[in-house]
Amino acid sequence: MITKYSLVEKSLDETDKQILMLIAEGKTVKEIAWKTGKRTENVNYRLKVMRKHYGCLNTTQLISKLSEIT
Repeated sequence: MITKYSLVEKSLDETDKQILMLIAEGKTVKEIAWKTGKRTENVNYRLKVMRKHYGCLNTTQLISKLSEIT
């Protein structure tokens, strides 16, 4: 069965990388949205998709997991 989550590429695009870097710096979703030119809803959605894709319960776990991979 194909879901919207299975359609996400395994590698992160530049916007996803930028969002994660800003989250790791302690920026809020509103600050990230302003810096990336995205809506807060879009930033939250991208974080949700990345958490689901990598099997993480929260954003802190996502950053920890991705820092181990790279």
